[in-house]
Amino acid sequence: MKLETKDVFLFEDALHSMETAKKLGIKVVAVKDPTNISDWDKITRVADIAVDNLSNLNFDIL
Repeated sequence: MKLETKDVFLFEDALHSMETAKKLGIKVVAVKDPTNISDWDKITRVADIAVDNLSNLNFDIL
C-alpha cells in the first residue's frame, strides 16, 4: 500500500505519539481515555480532531 502522509490519520491516545505523527505530516485523531486526562489540554492543541470516544467521531469529516 503506497500512501502519502497527507492521506493518513493516526488514531491515538498518547501525546508523544501524536507529536511524532504531526512532525511527519500525519493527521491525528486524539481519543480521550483515563491515561491521558492530565495531557488532554495539550493533546487538543496538537491533534487535528479530538474526541471523548470513537462513537462521537463523525467519519464523514475525515
